[in-house]
Amino acid sequence: MFGSKARLATAIALSTAMLSACGDGGGGSSAPASTGTALTGTAVKGPLVNATVKAYAMDYSAGDLIGAAAPVDTGTTNSKAQITGISLDPAGAPYIVVVEADGDTTDLTTGAPPVITVMKTVITADMLNASTPVVATPLTSLAVEVAASRGTSAETLQASLNDAQNTVKSTLGFGLDESVDLFSAMPVLTDDADTPEEQAQVAAYRLAVEAVSAVLANAAADSTDTGDSATDVDR
Repeated sequence: MFGSKARLATAIALSTAMLSACGDGGGGSSAPASTGTALTGTAVKGPLVNATVKAYAMDYSAGDLIGAAAPVDTGTTNSKAQITGISLDPAGAPYIVVVEADGDTTDLTTGAPPVITVMKTVITADMLNASTPVVATPLTSLAVEVAASRGTSAETLQASLNDAQNTVKSTLGFGLDESVDLFSAMPVLTDDADTPEEQAQVAAYRLAVEAVSAVLANAAADSTDTGDSATDVDR
C-alpha cells in the first residue's frame, strides 16, 4: 500500500537539506504507560484516522532528537482524527510526538490511504500545562527535521524550533503569515476559530499543508530512488 514511501522519504530528505541550508546554522517496544497530562490534538494531511501516535523524550545527542529509546507513551488517532490514549508528564517535556500511518489508516477528508504517512511535532511543558492541542503536519515535520539537522540543546531548543519554522514558512509556507506558530496553530476549523481573521488563518495553514504535501508527493513520484521501505520522515 505504501510502495512510494522510499521515494517520498527521498523527497522529504532533499527538502530538509535545502531548508537547512537556508538559515544559520528507532525505538524498541513501548515503555509502560505514563501518568500525567492527557495529550490532545490531531495530525493533518488531511486529518489521519486510526494512526499510531508515539511520544518520545527529547534526546539532544541523537541526530533525529529521538535516538533509540522506547516511546514514553503510545496512543492512536480516533475516528475523528483526534489523538487519544497518551498522557505525558510536563516535568519530562519537551517531547517529540510521531504520528505513523499503517494499513488501517485513512485520510478523514478523502477516505483514502494518506500520502504522507509519518509526521512529527514537538510539545512543550507550557503547552501541556495549558492543555494546548498538539498538531502534526508536514510543515511541523520539516521544522523538526531542520532543527535537528542544525543541532540543538535544552537551552537552545525553543530558539532552534523558532528559527526552523521561520525557515519552513519563508520557503514552503505558500504565503502563510509569519506570525503563525506551526506547532500550536490548528489547520482545521474548531470552535475557537470564531472570527473571520482566525478562520482565514486556519484556511491559510491548511492550504499550506496541502500545497507542501502535493510538492512532496510529486517529487516522490518523479524520483528514481529504489531504496528500502524508509518512512516518510525517518526517525
